[in-house]
Amino acid sequence: MKKQSRWWSDLLKICREGEDEGWFQKALVWKVRSGDSIRLWEDPWVNNNNLKDLYPRLYTLSLHQGLTVGETGFWGEGGWQWNLKWRRERFQWELDLEEELLTILDKEVLYKDVKDLITWRGDSKGIFIVKSAYNLLTNQDTGPSSDVFSLL
Repeated sequence: MKKQSRWWSDLLKICREGEDEGWFQKALVWKVRSGDSIRLWEDPWVNNNNLKDLYPRLYTLSLHQGLTVGETGFWGEGGWQWNLKWRRERFQWELDLEEELLTILDKEVLYKDVKDLITWRGDSKGIFIVKSAYNLLTNQDTGPSSDVFSLL
């Protein structure tokens, strides 16, 4: 974030980006391939949700906070193997949550040596275009700052 331009930083503030999930983040689709750049807990890659919000208790126990999907497992003979590590032994109810999490994670297909993708929901080709961002902003209620263009 330190390297972003002042203009971009100001735009994100005006549009309330960074406060929970703003309009820009909602317009992105995260697709994990090899897990090289998408963070396991923090990025919304599982059904457009992040695991941190779906499993807050497991997130607090995880030793993988801030790590990418690819850093939380390995490629074995049968394909991708999850190797989740925890700060302490889990209580039974936490083990049940972990089992539920692993069931969800096992449904995700990873591809060896293929880069992760982030595509733009506002365009049919998944490519960011300023016009599509404008259309997204004008066609939604952004709450108290619905006059976002007057702020700009």
